Amino acid sequence: MQTYLVNSRNLKSLAYDRESSTAQAEFLNGIVYQYSGVPKSTFDSVLKSESVGSAFHNQIKAKFVGQKVR
Repeated sequence: MQTYLVNSRNLKSLAYDRESSTAQAEFLNGIVYQYSGVPKSTFDSVLKSESVGSAFHNQIKAKFVGQKVR
């Protein structure tokens, strides 16, 4: 899983596993969620967004089931 540090008020980092199409979000409070079935193109769009936090919320969190892992 490749991890990217992001500039966001709520997120510390985002990560993506190509093999399983899983996106992972680590929040500033240390909580980590994984979202299954996320297309790579969606993940890339979030990373390139001017507001990573808003894009994450709208394109991943609102559309895919998240599971807390930590």
